[in-house]
Amino acid sequence: MGVKTYEIVKQYVFWVDGLDYTVKGRISRNLDPNVGEPFRWEISHNYKPSKTAGTRYYPSVVSADTLEHAEMFLFAYANAFTDIDVKANENF
Repeated sequence: MGVKTYEIVKQYVFWVDGLDYTVKGRISRNLDPNVGEPFRWEISHNYKPSKTAGTRYYPSVVSADTLEHAEMFLFAYANAFTDIDVKANENF
């Protein structure tokens, strides 16, 4: 079992209407030069996209080949955020 080392390259704070706390996001880069998609994004909370949705929406793609792609994925998730059934991401 090895250790993967990441460097945090960007952090963001999102204010979501209806929440009395902020949602935080970050993008990190794997320091191993042999990794195909070195960038990874994370967000501090997950949400339901609508009241009728069966479950919370958890991102399926969290890695990217460039910082710009990681930002695109993070902002797509964050900009769709609702105040419905929000739960802290235990892995953040």
